Amino acid sequence: MTTPPLNQAPGYRPTVQRGGTVSACELLNQPVEDMNGKPMGHLEDIIVEVDRGMIAYVIVGCEEGQRCALPYELIRIEREPLRLCVRVGQEIFRPGVQVHGEP
Repeated sequence: MTTPPLNQAPGYRPTVQRGGTVSACELLNQPVEDMNGKPMGHLEDIIVEVDRGMIAYVIVGCEEGQRCALPYELIRIEREPLRLCVRVGQEIFRPGVQVHGEP
């Protein structure tokens, strides 16, 4: 039997560190909501721009297995409860969005 990742363990509660930092691992699988609080999906991945060493995109898993790449500047991380809010509405989610490196 394999042990689930920490952020998927029953009863796991992520903690925001002092200074407003949080581990990327703790953000994975957290809920993503639109600016009105409507669920949009969950965070699947974080894409880093290597040259600048900064987050470029977040990958959000949506209904029916769709995935959407959203520019990081559209994301706001909230602390209590830990979740991600998108500064746009549901219209940004379109079927067939291709994630870099996928067919």
